[in-house]
Amino acid sequence: AANIGRRDWEFGPWAFRPMSARSILSRRSADGKDRALLLCLLAGEYGLEAWPVLARLRDRRLPPDEASSLALPLLDHFNHSLVMVGTEDGKPLLLDASNPYRPPAVMPSQLSGSFGMVIFPDSARPVEIPDLGAAACLWEEKADVTVDEDGGVLWEEEIVASGAAAEALRFNFQNPDTRDHAWESFLSSRAGVPGAVWSEFSEDPRTPASASFSGRARLGRLASLLDGRAILKTPPLPGFGAPGSGGPSFPLSLDDMAIRGLRRHDLSLPYGFRITRDIRVRYPDGWRLVNPAPSFRREYAFGSVSLSSESSPGVLAVKFDVNNPSRLLAAGDFPDFREMAALAKRWLNPILAWETP
Repeated sequence: AANIGRRDWEFGPWAFRPMSARSILSRRSADGKDRALLLCLLAGEYGLEAWPVLARLRDRRLPPDEASSLALPLLDHFNHSLVMVGTEDGKPLLLDASNPYRPPAVMPSQLSGSFGMVIFPDSARPVEIPDLGAAACLWEEKADVTVDEDGGVLWEEEIVASGAAAEALRFNFQNPDTRDHAWESFLSSRAGVPGAVWSEFSEDPRTPASASFSGRARLGRLASLLDGRAILKTPPLPGFGAPGSGGPSFPLSLDDMAIRGLRRHDLSLPYGFRITRDIRVRYPDGWRLVNPAPSFRREYAFGSVSLSSESSPGVLAVKFDVNNPSRLLAAGDFPDFREMAALAKRWLNPILAWETP
């Protein structure tokens, strides 16, 4: 995944027919089925049996898989390839070599709850891929922000991510050479070049689907001071990829979710997801918060969104939570889904204001 370039299916016969391993390695370019071929051959070198698996990555731009009423299988029903490897304990292992930001034993979040077709030399059979629920894209963030009287800020960050969110985290922060730059870029989106920058990325081999990040930096002027007011604009979540940026789109574009029109059929999202953002702000004595964030909770048939706010002298704690564990949404739930997306878009990055002495 790290050394062979990634590409979509080619045009012509090679779109459906795997290339030879020699050709793949000479071109240093492969799509999913070609990577699966390399992985099968690699397993064979270690004396393991391995077979290709045809699968379907969900794409929100296409009709849901469940809406198809066609009796005959079509090539469009499969757009990804995995590998199933036999093991000594008789429990086959599914592997995916398509993405350098996801360990091979961790399935793509877009396959959560779906099935694939294992292709044997003389037959084929379906294999189920577990439904991960919200763990298919789980983001838990804690930020501790200390604001001084001049508007300077010490920002301390901790993030634990799983599934598609962990891929976004790896894309931005796994490489030691680019991690500090990515961390600085996140903070400088609101306050210019930060100083005293420190960051750390970590993974636990026992939980390959997850990753974590810690960071700390001092910002010269994150809180704007104007006419007796101090205004703090919290930065967007680090690790969120924008369309066209080359990074993962995590978990889905909130703009895209908020503007979806009503549909006459059910919708199949790529995966379920959950985002929590816990921000604690410490500010100088004598400052008075003038726009405390409201506390609310909305429950829906498919999930929930909530915001809680607690304040004491010199400290404000704001916790945001949006939870959509199911990837399936009934057509009748679209108005509620749009409302949840709009609330999430509004309160993911609260703007806080104080009156200063």
